[in-house]
Amino acid sequence: MAKRGRGERGPASFQKKMTEAEFDEDMLAMGKQKSKLASWLGLQLRTKFSYHIPTNEFDKQDWEKLWSDAKVQWKILDDGPKDVFIRKAKKNSTDRRSKLVRKYVNKNKTPFEKYDYLDSSMWPEFVESKTTKEFLEKSAKAKASALNNKDFHRTGRTGYRGLKDNFDDRWQRLMAISY
Repeated sequence: MAKRGRGERGPASFQKKMTEAEFDEDMLAMGKQKSKLASWLGLQLRTKFSYHIPTNEFDKQDWEKLWSDAKVQWKILDDGPKDVFIRKAKKNSTDRRSKLVRKYVNKNKTPFEKYDYLDSSMWPEFVESKTTKEFLEKSAKAKASALNNKDFHRTGRTGYRGLKDNFDDRWQRLMAISY
């Protein structure tokens, strides 16, 4: 493992006893544990789901196992947040591969200096799958579609979950400005 310099963040540590995760009516994590749950999810995805396999090719049991591990780790009592949790996990898994394509495959670089946990033996297979004619056509079509978007989201890096904590305050300020 590469030595990290001052100010660089290492892997999240989950040595402390975690309290029960809390969820709002939209089944999004909230409270003090929301960022720890997000970090835990990222760590699980990184260690249990290989980057070279597309998200839709993982077995349903893999996602079910991830959910059951989360229920145990975070003392989640019911399956209410399950669908939202798994959907978020799949999106994070897909986003991780997209980032590898943008930052490394498209620039003919390798990510192993920065991401030393990645399995380098799978890199040629990953690059080959992301440079096929079919993939490049699909990518070009998606880029063209994205350019047509005129209403970009502005939720920030925490997404809707981060906005929701301050939603009432922001709404009141917007209402005051509009009148």
